[in-house]
Amino acid sequence: MTSETDKSLPGTTPHAKVAAGVIYDEEGKILVCRRGYGKNPDTDGRWEFPGGKLEPGETARETIVRELREELDIEVAPSRLIAVIEHTYPTFTVQLHFIACRLLSGTPVIKEHSEMAWLPPAGLASLDFCPADLPVLSFL
Repeated sequence: MTSETDKSLPGTTPHAKVAAGVIYDEEGKILVCRRGYGKNPDTDGRWEFPGGKLEPGETARETIVRELREELDIEVAPSRLIAVIEHTYPTFTVQLHFIACRLLSGTPVIKEHSEMAWLPPAGLASLDFCPADLPVLSFL
């Protein structure tokens, strides 16, 4: 496995491996978060499934537990892998591992994002998602 972003050769696009949590609550709603501004113009202000980059030696399931604890102060139980989607943005390529998760404890706290919402699966299509996250909507 690789950390954060692979160190690409000069002239190549950086590549990131990321775990994204599709977190369900007791009512079947899904938690989505809106990215802030200033990190990447390709994704700034768009909605996403929360998560983060895989660290060396971590599985996607281990990453999602760690990242959601760090970013949202919640504990989750990861279950099935929903999809693995690769997307190329103008400045980097990302491989997203979407993992279904059940909220075990905690109330999500915004630390890294500008906004969050619990929505039924049918309501997700109305949001402006990051392009890499869009394809997973068809699996939900």
